[in-house]
Amino acid sequence: AQVSVRIEDSIVRALPGDVPYETYLGELAECLPALSAEAFGQQIGLRVYPNPATDQLTVTWETVTTRSIELIDARGQVVTRQSVRAGTGNAAINTSALPAGVYFVRMSTDEGAVTRKVVVQ
Repeated sequence: AQVSVRIEDSIVRALPGDVPYETYLGELAECLPALSAEAFGQQIGLRVYPNPATDQLTVTWETVTTRSIELIDARGQVVTRQSVRAGTGNAAINTSALPAGVYFVRMSTDEGAVTRKVVVQ
């Protein structure tokens, strides 16, 4: 049986008449604010340390399925990319051969991506 919701009784007024519940939820989700990258990083427990780094960066996280971790230089070029095995909650990035400067660690997950700025000395 298909469940429907009367839009007149809800906070979403853009859809006329009776609509399927899934459509109602989709429209409602579009009205809600998106989770900021910072909030997303906090939600998944993302940590990148030490910062500044010399020889190695450690990336740790919780509660998320990570696909890859990239280290990106200040020009936007991917310096290194590594895939992450399911079930792991950490990764190490070797920075010993990199020139000193500002870099970005970007973690791509099934839920989205989050970036952290790091300094390599």
